[in-house]
Amino acid sequence: MAADGIWLIDARRFKVIRFIRTGAGTHGFLVSRSGKYLYISNRGEGAISVLDFATSRLVHDWRIRGSGSPDIGGISPDGTVMWWSGRYNGVIYAMSTVNGHLLATIPVGAGPHGVCVFPQPGRYSLGHTGTSAEARDNGHRIVAGLGSRPAHSLAGGLRVLARHTAGSKGSQIH
Repeated sequence: MAADGIWLIDARRFKVIRFIRTGAGTHGFLVSRSGKYLYISNRGEGAISVLDFATSRLVHDWRIRGSGSPDIGGISPDGTVMWWSGRYNGVIYAMSTVNGHLLATIPVGAGPHGVCVFPQPGRYSLGHTGTSAEARDNGHRIVAGLGSRPAHSLAGGLRVLARHTAGSKGSQIH
């Protein structure tokens, strides 16, 4: 986080290749469903940097309007929406993985630190997602997290933040 970027490492030799500056407060990362991109949160700068794995180059720098603090997140199973906790803004952000467009800002209370988007495809799930969960309600995915904002309660004190559905017309956030 203090370095404001990421280190590329040769996985076979476990040697540093080089450092890439991405932005102030670099903190979380997500791998795109295609495996082509790495989305990197820069919470001190309110931005998401996008690294192309094939070229090891930054290809986008998506800013959150106003002041944002994207922290740690998850990607929707269909790969179209990134969900990020807004650590210093008390919100959850939903952003397009195609163009970085802010789809929704959901107030959740002070200090959200992580978002879990579930179910995930594949065998493993990467991320720091211990403060949130997702459940199903009548076939809809429900992103839920701990926070002080009153909302529909789930077991264990979790609160419903948003419903995300993917269908023939694309992703919808309710």
